[in-house]
Amino acid sequence: MIDQGAALTLSGANSFDPGGGINRYIWTRTEGTGGDMPVGMPFGTLVNTYTVPQTAANPLAVGRHAFQLVVEDRAGNRSNPDSHLVIVADRVPPQAVLDVPAQIPMNRSFTLSGARSSDVGGRVVRYEWLRIDGPPGGPMPLGQPIVTDASSITIQQGPGSSLAGGRHAFRLVVVDDSGNKSAPADQSCVVIDSLPPTAVLEAPKAVMQVQPFQLSGARSTDADGRIAQYRWTRVAGSAAGPMPIGQPVVTASNSLTVAQSPASYLGAGKQVFQLVVVDDSGNISNPSDFPVEVTPPLASGR
Repeated sequence: MIDQGAALTLSGANSFDPGGGINRYIWTRTEGTGGDMPVGMPFGTLVNTYTVPQTAANPLAVGRHAFQLVVEDRAGNRSNPDSHLVIVADRVPPQAVLDVPAQIPMNRSFTLSGARSSDVGGRVVRYEWLRIDGPPGGPMPLGQPIVTDASSITIQQGPGSSLAGGRHAFRLVVVDDSGNKSAPADQSCVVIDSLPPTAVLEAPKAVMQVQPFQLSGARSTDADGRIAQYRWTRVAGSAAGPMPIGQPVVTASNSLTVAQSPASYLGAGKQVFQLVVVDDSGNISNPSDFPVEVTPPLASGR
């Protein structure tokens, strides 16, 4: 047995001729692939050794190789053939190459590819995939290998089962048909949240002047992350009173008190409030409007 790429020298030194000496050695390769010695084509030498021709680009292939020697004496008599089997072993590890999208939209499936991995001594037969870094949760749990015989794997994502936003690192190790393992190939990507949140504004349908009341965005949602900012605006109604028209108030809280008081209150009639929410990836919702009817206080004594 020899390693692939190692020199192979055949020897006929133990051959003999009791009648007068060996004049020629005739070598034939009868089985195998690779290298530069054609199968079935005899090659004669005057010396008792022969180095099988091969190059780094075309070594003897992994597996069985059979060679045959016939010797010829000075009178032209030829011996019966003697055969020898050589096994070429692949001990050179394959090379893993991992391709990952640079950016992955949240909730969308994506593919990890090892198609560019290679093995000079044989072929890649196993792919071992691993997520090695990133926020927990979602498909492909951290540190749990997935083994395939295919050169790619699709990570199924969807609502309720998605990798969290941020950076994630993946690893690929490949194994060839001789059991050699590659060094790991690591690549990272960023999962981005591209879906806008949904703003839902709630408030009392009617309030009296001078009494404070609350606007609520508690029912607003974001499927891919969390709401990080609430932008409140009074978009229509009287000119006077708290929350001047068209001037947003920004909070991290999902509620806002409209601070009416005897010194500052909204005019009677319809006042329209609007909420826009922003998620933790910077996506902005469509606006949600809510009309509030402001009524004067009841007359004294009633």
